Amino acid sequence: MLVYHGSKQLFEAFDYSKIGTNGTMEGKGFYFTDKKLIAEGYGQDGYLYTVEFNGKKSLHSDKKTITRQQLKKYLKELDKKTDYLSNWGDTAYDGLEKVLNEAVRGEYEQSDNDVDIIAGIANACGDMETSLTLLYQLLGYDSIVVDGEWGNGQRIYIALTNDIIKIVDVKELKKA
Repeated sequence: MLVYHGSKQLFEAFDYSKIGTNGTMEGKGFYFTDKKLIAEGYGQDGYLYTVEFNGKKSLHSDKKTITRQQLKKYLKELDKKTDYLSNWGDTAYDGLEKVLNEAVRGEYEQSDNDVDIIAGIANACGDMETSLTLLYQLLGYDSIVVDGEWGNGQRIYIALTNDIIKIVDVKELKKA
């Protein structure tokens, strides 16, 4: 499916370090819309990207579908790459299992839905690329798809990984 992204910057690939530049209200990731006009607004005096979006498994913004067991598996692997569990305790002193269980309980109970769970973890982890890529590799979640609360009934498509998006066209938007 083709979607659109507007940006002041010219680039060849979406960069994880730029996530959040224009907000993350609907979740962490690369934002696209099905409304060309809205993307042109974001890219005013910049560029309009037409992107092939191939998301297959979306996180939910209205409920939890990630299980505690899946979350535990994810956090255990994330800690190996980012020392994430240090936010929840000292694994050398308290033991991995105790700190891991505390992290799972805390993240699960303080969030109402999948998107909030992952956003909280990504913020605490501090490594957006690792946290989102690992989520995709371990649990298969590759996107968030929501109806925009503004913008003439637009649908918002958020890619969690570069693996599901491909830039197919870039158009320079002339100054008005």
